[in-house]
Amino acid sequence: SIHTFFMNFPIDALFIDRNAIVLKTIENMKPFKISPVIKKSYIVVELPAGSLSSTGTTVGHHLKINLNK
Repeated sequence: SIHTFFMNFPIDALFIDRNAIVLKTIENMKPFKISPVIKKSYIVVELPAGSLSSTGTTVGHHLKINLNK
């Protein structure tokens, strides 16, 4: 899970598994909130609020993520 304690702005969050499949999305997560625990998630991507709706990203989407520098 993630939290937005001490943040001054809302965020969008993507919970992604080891295969880069979106398991859960949270849109417009307000400051001082705690997300649910998503047991199979491997990574969480935090984005500016509104990013998920503007890109149409939803549960089940397969993402291409390059974690190598």
